[in-house]
Amino acid sequence: MNPITMKLVVDDLILQALREDITFEDVSTASVCPTARPATVELIAKADGIIAGLDVFARTFELLDSQSSVLFDVADGDEVHAGDHVGQVRGDARVLLSGERVALNYLQRMSGIATYTHRMAAALEGTKTVLVDTRKTTPGMRVFEKAAVEIGGGSNHRYNLSTAVMLKDNHIDAAGGVTRAIEMARAHASFTTTVEIECENLDMVREAVEAGADIILIETMADLLETKAAGPEALEELHRVWDFRSFDRAWLPFILPMLGSGEVRITLHDGLARMEETGIPALWRLQMGGHDSFILGRIPRCVWLAARSGEETVGTIVNNGSDVFAAPAILEELRAAQQKIDWSRLPEDPAHMVELTKQPLSPGDSRAILSTLGTGDIRAEITGFAKSTINRTGVRGIWHTKMLNNAGKPLLDAYVCAVIPPEVASPCEAFDDTVERCREMVDWVEKDLERGAIGGEPVEEAR
Repeated sequence: MNPITMKLVVDDLILQALREDITFEDVSTASVCPTARPATVELIAKADGIIAGLDVFARTFELLDSQSSVLFDVADGDEVHAGDHVGQVRGDARVLLSGERVALNYLQRMSGIATYTHRMAAALEGTKTVLVDTRKTTPGMRVFEKAAVEIGGGSNHRYNLSTAVMLKDNHIDAAGGVTRAIEMARAHASFTTTVEIECENLDMVREAVEAGADIILIETMADLLETKAAGPEALEELHRVWDFRSFDRAWLPFILPMLGSGEVRITLHDGLARMEETGIPALWRLQMGGHDSFILGRIPRCVWLAARSGEETVGTIVNNGSDVFAAPAILEELRAAQQKIDWSRLPEDPAHMVELTKQPLSPGDSRAILSTLGTGDIRAEITGFAKSTINRTGVRGIWHTKMLNNAGKPLLDAYVCAVIPPEVASPCEAFDDTVERCREMVDWVEKDLERGAIGGEPVEEAR
């Protein structure tokens, strides 16, 4: 954070937090440290993540005593692991004891936001999508939380209500329409101020474009454009998204048994997003951020994007000990196959497979392969006549597949090279039929919603 912002804005906020914690005296510290004495505190990471807020952490102690000194082994934006030594604080023991909680609160919160943002930014890597925050920050924490987003690899949207025009549904209603709202915003705001407007349908989008809006927000659009990923054989998805935030939650138990359950389940980013294919091929239930939605597509776009993140190639072998024999050859084969992947298409042909079941590996081989490839944030489970787990490694395009029979005995242990393993995606031949079925279901649901037969007490039709 730049020193001017720190002095004009941040210092007051930190002092306010300190005053909130210490009304007139830290009774505990004053009891055990009645006089000044030098002390040193070691700062150790307790979890893996992205560090953020080091300058705020240090400033907390400096405001209490200018003689305090903080030395860091890392910088904001660096990745740290549990047990890593982050820094050292030296000063009066009374200062260190009285300021530690406020300082840690800032550091922990900012690092948590930066870590979460980093995960999301990594999933979007290689796309044209820019990850931005909102102004819906914790009161009194905006400057810290927005700084953490930037450190984690995201970007800031508007800082507050004064920095940009954002016309939402209530603003549009108050103005009397999209065009009128934009015209009034242009007349009132400075010519340097951007005008953003939220649109709920394509007609509103067209009107906003014609009226000269700078940015269009489509968060609440019910009808999504049919889109395609890059490449001639790319994913065809998002014909329609059902977002259950707009429906009564009582509707879910009604519709879920009708849709049934498929064989594929996918988890992203340590459970941040969960997807389950329904009994209708290419129709997925998505659970993320406490919300439910259904996505139509051969594979959900968020999985496609996450699959394209990670290390671009297999690195140099690590843990190359005396009991490592087959690992170098296996890793070289994977490296060669991974470099031939066409990232613009979802392969229909069997992916390149390096089967481990038929070639015994030493414990050193297994450690070397795992350490070199690392672990990714995508996990798929497939049920059927056998149970399979397919985990993306830390290298994009390389997946670790295990298959067990009903008795729990291994049938297959292999590494697969593909954008997405074919077993995870819905087949092409099922997609068009599913599109039609879903359109029919959407029409049926919307009609029942209109007459109140779903999402509440049934409404008797007028005779």
